[in-house]
Amino acid sequence: MTLEETNAPVKVVGYPVEFDAAKKLWFADIEFTMNSLKAYMPMVRLALARFQPISVPPAYLSRVTRADFVQPLPDRTLTISRLISNPMHITMALTGVAPNGPRPVQAWMEKLTAPAQGELGWTRLEGDAFKPAINTESTALWEGTFNPGLLPPSGRYRIVIQEMEPLLPGGFVGTLPDGVTGDVTVQLPTGPFLGRTVYADRWEL
Repeated sequence: MTLEETNAPVKVVGYPVEFDAAKKLWFADIEFTMNSLKAYMPMVRLALARFQPISVPPAYLSRVTRADFVQPLPDRTLTISRLISNPMHITMALTGVAPNGPRPVQAWMEKLTAPAQGELGWTRLEGDAFKPAINTESTALWEGTFNPGLLPPSGRYRIVIQEMEPLLPGGFVGTLPDGVTGDVTVQLPTGPFLGRTVYADRWEL
């Protein structure tokens, strides 16, 4: 199979397409695995062409169109375990591809105080930070323990886990406690900083 533009031989990966009647566009769902990307939030740009396997040789491919750049989010695996002797002693481990540097991960407990409001009806009670990430060659591991004690028999409770990626403004370099022991610091610009959520999940008790 060859490109119309350059007559160079190429390999194509075909995907079934569906028609979106509302947008009047054809689309296909393409899934990447982190094993194939091997990077944290890489910039991916697809070269797309219409493929017609039943055609007059060599008119199997249309001209190539390059899509916009996209940044796939990294996969995350959350493992939760509880002690048989103490079901409220909860250990959580979060693993996935991550870069070096500070990666704030926190977990906190919420209680459903206004059921009629749905997701807005949950109220935050308490929280704790995970231990700093342990980085290996391509993945990172965060660990944390939650021990809320005995909960009232009535009411609904859940634990929320959130990983943030700091978006640091310019400024002088300062220090910030790591949030676990307070005696380990990382170099960050002074002043407030923003972040974006990389991963978030909830687990109802």
